[in-house]
Amino acid sequence: MTNDSKQDGPEFLREVKFYPSYDYRDEPDDQRGAGGATFSFILRGPLGAISADVNTYWMLRPHIGTTPALYATKPLPRGAKPGIDRSLYDQSPTGRTVSSHSAEPRKDWWIGPQDCPILGVPCYGDTGYMVADQFLEALVGGGDEAAWKWLEECYAEWLGAEQEVAP
Repeated sequence: MTNDSKQDGPEFLREVKFYPSYDYRDEPDDQRGAGGATFSFILRGPLGAISADVNTYWMLRPHIGTTPALYATKPLPRGAKPGIDRSLYDQSPTGRTVSSHSAEPRKDWWIGPQDCPILGVPCYGDTGYMVADQFLEALVGGGDEAAWKWLEECYAEWLGAEQEVAP
């Protein structure tokens, strides 16, 4: 789903992506573990993009366990019936990350260049974990338009023209 923002200033492209749950616990030597479905709000503009991820904790059975993988000391049990569990580890959806993506390095604390699935080219950026809760609060409290407005403010702060491009 995409559309153009109606805000004055930079023209933005809005996109929402949904990523499926995964379970690699049965693959030998795989360190990725298990994770619930995630959706991302992506705001693209002329200076790059800002993405906000929300972890739903939804996971297809029979891969559901009763103990969070972080605390597991032995292989996690599998669910007994097919279907979708409302939440993994009995948690509500949470803000996961807010990330910036730019083809140019900005400020000296940005990482990169690295492969970027958002821009499709090597990019510089950074990821904030604590601010993801602020995004989720805007989304839940004000709906999608409030979430897009929050991302536009984040875009201006993190990528705005007043930000210095690193040498």
